[in-house]
Amino acid sequence: MFVYQADDDTNTPAADARAFAAKHRGKVTLERRPTGGYGGAYTKGRGPAMDFLAAKLLAAGGR
Repeated sequence: MFVYQADDDTNTPAADARAFAAKHRGKVTLERRPTGGYGGAYTKGRGPAMDFLAAKLLAAGGR
């Protein structure tokens, strides 16, 4: 699972994302940025999320 979190997100505290990733260590990739707010997860996190997905698909034998 890929989680993108902006530290200045006022809707979802960054501590929640860190705790979730720590609880599921090895199963969750957490990418944090200092700024971006709540909307940053969608606009700035989309590219890294697609890169993560592509890498996982290739590792699983995708083309």
